[in-house]
Amino acid sequence: MINAKLIKLKHTSKILESEINIKVGSTFIGQFENWPIVGEEFVFQDYYGPIITTEVLEIIDDRTFKTKNSIYNIVTERDENIEKLLQ
Repeated sequence: MINAKLIKLKHTSKILESEINIKVGSTFIGQFENWPIVGEEFVFQDYYGPIITTEVLEIIDDRTFKTKNSIYNIVTERDENIEKLLQ
């Protein structure tokens, strides 16, 4: 499992954001096993249970992906440690 934060960057669906459970700016701390794969749901496990996105439509970069409803960013624990070392 990979320790990470999952951050919702943008709402892209025609569905009103008020009807979506995860709001823009929401940050979840937990773990995931597999990196996002186009055509599959992304599963992220936080303290309260699994967060399962809608189907991944696009991998934007190595840490950012787009689903049917949103754009998410993954920040791993390793990313944070490297950032601290570079400061």
